[in-house]
Amino acid sequence: IGVTILNQDNQRSFPNKNKIYFIGNLDYEMNREAIVFFLDKVWTQLKISVPDIQFYIIGGGDKNLRFKYKELEGVRFTGYVSEHHELLNECACLVAPIISGAGMPTKIIEAFASLIPVVTTPIGARGITGVKHEENIFIVNEKDVDMWVRVIQKLVTDKTTNDKIAQNAHKLFKESYELSKVQEMWLKFFISIYK
Repeated sequence: IGVTILNQDNQRSFPNKNKIYFIGNLDYEMNREAIVFFLDKVWTQLKISVPDIQFYIIGGGDKNLRFKYKELEGVRFTGYVSEHHELLNECACLVAPIISGAGMPTKIIEAFASLIPVVTTPIGARGITGVKHEENIFIVNEKDVDMWVRVIQKLVTDKTTNDKIAQNAHKLFKESYELSKVQEMWLKFFISIYK
């Protein structure tokens, strides 16, 4: 996993509290399912709790999905953005409501590297060693809509919680997922199988 670290000094000012984001190619079924779930089940309740919240969906693909939700208040489909780091740093958190798929979502590791708190599902967190709910990530069952709303509301309004989760996630990234650590792990693996 190669991830650009946006915050070399491990500092991040409290972001514009009314922005959250999702990133991913909407032609990929896992990402489409995640967005449909979030917009159909969570978004309306979240807007009631945080009326000025804005949701940035970053990534190209699936024009039908964009058309279906184009009138939804506060939702912004940005399309593909080549330089998205500035926008991400303005957001209070990444939402990754992944309800199917396999492997490790790189978007979550990128958020960890960038001091951005993450809210995801048990499937989204699967395969990421070292994640702990309420310590360095929020892991919420996709069926628990009320919990999704409570957790996101806390991250966009509570600087202390936002900072704590972001810093702990960044620490996990530095210890286990920074490029040099991953290279070292693979080197040890290949040495062990070719001995």
